[in-house]
Amino acid sequence: MRKMNPMKIRYALIMLAAIVGVLSSGCATAARRTTALAAAQYGTDVGVLDKLERGARLGLADLGELGRRGVPENVVLAHLKRRDDVYRLTTGEVLQLREAGVSDGVIDYLLASPEQLARRGPRIYRGGGYGYRGHRIGGFGHRGGGRHR
Repeated sequence: MRKMNPMKIRYALIMLAAIVGVLSSGCATAARRTTALAAAQYGTDVGVLDKLERGARLGLADLGELGRRGVPENVVLAHLKRRDDVYRLTTGEVLQLREAGVSDGVIDYLLASPEQLARRGPRIYRGGGYGYRGHRIGGFGHRGGGRHR
């Protein structure tokens, strides 16, 4: 019986792991693309479409854009649930989202997101929103943010 070269075995295992990684990420990519295509049918801004396709976090201004364009609630919720982000909304922000046409179902989901944080533990975000233990590091749109403590 012929002995296999350890380098060839290692290379084969690395290639197998890469193939499994690509195949398993394909479903998420297809779901993100489907969400972006659905939002594109309503004339959604290109920047928001890019975030949907990349699976990036949506700011409140982005959610307002989706609401103004009339993107269906189930499309927006699909993206939010895949991301599992936490939003802490002020009363003013809720009113701004309502004025922008964001559905009550989406707003209810956003308002319930801090409870999700409490169940799963702290999570840090690098841009916009809230980070570890609820310290504010951004806000509605891109008006900059406070400092992470």
